[in-house]
Amino acid sequence: MKKRIFTFLASALVLTLAVVSCSEEEATTVTLNKDLTASLTCYVEAQLIEDTTAVVYENAPAGTKVFIRVNNSEYNAGASGVTVYETEVGPQGMFMYDIPVTENGTNVTIQFDDFVYDQLQYDWDSDINDWVTDGTETKKYSAASLNLMLYAGETQYEKVQYFDTSF
Repeated sequence: MKKRIFTFLASALVLTLAVVSCSEEEATTVTLNKDLTASLTCYVEAQLIEDTTAVVYENAPAGTKVFIRVNNSEYNAGASGVTVYETEVGPQGMFMYDIPVTENGTNVTIQFDDFVYDQLQYDWDSDINDWVTDGTETKKYSAASLNLMLYAGETQYEKVQYFDTSF
């Protein structure tokens, strides 16, 4: 009896670990071939300083989340569900990710988390004939999703710009 309970608990633990470590939003019952990859390097920018003379983009904040979504049917026509890979923008305003793809190409959607940032404001001071800081304005930054076709063995480079809105 103790042996049966132990076997049951061990099996339940293995099953639980398998489900928890799965990176798929919706599971599928068919085999997905994810042996081939394509490399994506993406530079992520935002206008974090407002100086009114020109639009200048800085690196988006490190740690901003990025989600790479692939329909499982891209890997196997009979598969259902979606696989989501998560990464984040690094300190240099970019991320790199090796995405599993097929020989015939794979459609992927890259989504970017919104973030809130205190945009530095500059104003012209005619008394000293120079630009001076005028405090900050809290803004929400959003970026549009990217829809890409990636092929095995390729390296693709993209640039994404966040746009700000006032509260």
